[in-house]
Amino acid sequence: MVTPHAGAGKEGLYLSNEGIGLGVLTYMSVTVGEKVYSGLGKSQWPKILLDLKLEPLCFSIAWPTEFAAVRPGLELEILGKSKKFGSYPICAAQMRGVLTRKDIKIELHYKSLYGEEHIFTGDGFLNL
Repeated sequence: MVTPHAGAGKEGLYLSNEGIGLGVLTYMSVTVGEKVYSGLGKSQWPKILLDLKLEPLCFSIAWPTEFAAVRPGLELEILGKSKKFGSYPICAAQMRGVLTRKDIKIELHYKSLYGEEHIFTGDGFLNL
């Protein structure tokens, strides 16, 4: 799953495995409006942030590598507040802006250890 968090020590988008077994990622995409940013390995966040006219220094970013394994119960930050600049008012406003956009969609393809293929689709919208 991808879950948006705001508050309680977490602010950003988090990837988690809510299943009972290991999940092996085979594909990830983030769609903003009509534009799709996809693939595993090279982070797409710099392009996404620049296309959204956001300050990249405000964010900490992570993008899964090909065949990354996510164990059950693990939650990984894929887009968060920068440790150095995240508390600046402009950065806080930009993070809130990302988490309240209704046009950000996320798709994850993954396999179980038994080779079963699954697809997760969701959004990064924080319903305030």
